[in-house]
Amino acid sequence: MTKLLYTIFLTLIILPPTQAQGIKFKKGDYKNLIQKAQKKKKLLFIDAYASWCKPCKMMEKDIFPLKEVGHYYNKQFICSKIDVESPQGEAFSTKHKIESIPTFYYKTGTGEIIFKKVGGTDDAIKFIEYGQTAQDIYNLKTKQKKISNPQSMLHYAYFLKEADDSSYNHYLHQFLDTQQDWSSAENMKVILDLAEQEESPALEYFVENFDSFSNKLGVEATSEKRLLLVLDRSIEFLKATPQGAMPDMDKLAPVFEKYFGKKNYLEHFLLFQFRYHQQNEDYPNMRLVLRRFINEVIVPMEDGREKAIEYINTAAVYYEAAKDIAQFQAEAIQWGERAIEMDQSADIYSILAVLCENAGFMEKATLYQQKANEAHKK
Repeated sequence: MTKLLYTIFLTLIILPPTQAQGIKFKKGDYKNLIQKAQKKKKLLFIDAYASWCKPCKMMEKDIFPLKEVGHYYNKQFICSKIDVESPQGEAFSTKHKIESIPTFYYKTGTGEIIFKKVGGTDDAIKFIEYGQTAQDIYNLKTKQKKISNPQSMLHYAYFLKEADDSSYNHYLHQFLDTQQDWSSAENMKVILDLAEQEESPALEYFVENFDSFSNKLGVEATSEKRLLLVLDRSIEFLKATPQGAMPDMDKLAPVFEKYFGKKNYLEHFLLFQFRYHQQNEDYPNMRLVLRRFINEVIVPMEDGREKAIEYINTAAVYYEAAKDIAQFQAEAIQWGERAIEMDQSADIYSILAVLCENAGFMEKATLYQQKANEAHKK
């Protein structure tokens, strides 16, 4: 009797109680599991993992064994695992184009992907939300039952956007309609991630409240979003231009004005034009744009070091666009000399000295290099 109790005691130590409470993963062939899901009229949940993956190990240790997670997933899904490095897993990974692990799949009994989520989470509630989203999407597709859970709307919007399905915008705004405060950091992050479609309320909110987004989410992330939006629309515009024709850039100006504001758009607009002509090695138009940049962006600036740096940098770029034409090289040097009228720093003198030397103005090159050396000693 004592030996029996001792064995039971050891078993309780070796097998933690949570193991029985967590997700019960079914073993078997993928096709058999699909058939089982179809027979039981359940969705199939698949954890695509690898033995070396740290987030996968975290899910295995901290999330899958939880009672509340097991209670939901065991009731709602046929649960399975696929090691992406096993023979069956490699075929599954190739078919589904898995790029990151873990990836969680929620499939119907016919094999259709209802929902997919990439990456682990240490939040059990969020992991359960993934399952609820899959169920809500399934009910929407099979029973025409509208999604009423805001988190499901949000997860579905992300899922659709990742799949390049434009209907994500509908679910984004369904979610936002349930939110009283769009200005919370959480909702602003959602808008930053998902708002893209022109004239949608979410995108207009981003444009109108750009400074607030920068303050809450950081200048870098917010500026990158704005730049990507402008580039996307600019690329669409260029693609619509007939092959061999010169795009009418003035028609693109309203896009830059919308996203950068009337006061600041011109600098970005002209730089975009310059890079376009640079890519096409269109040196005459490069020079035209740079002249306009100097006259309309730099000249109105207040005199000082910032203006001087803009002058000398633009002069250096213009010199490259001169393509050994003396007239334009001289023009570039004149702009560089405007820079030293405002700032006599060693760096500005040095750049100007190099430009003069390259153009063959050796006397000036020597003078400006001496000035650079003197400024450096101060």
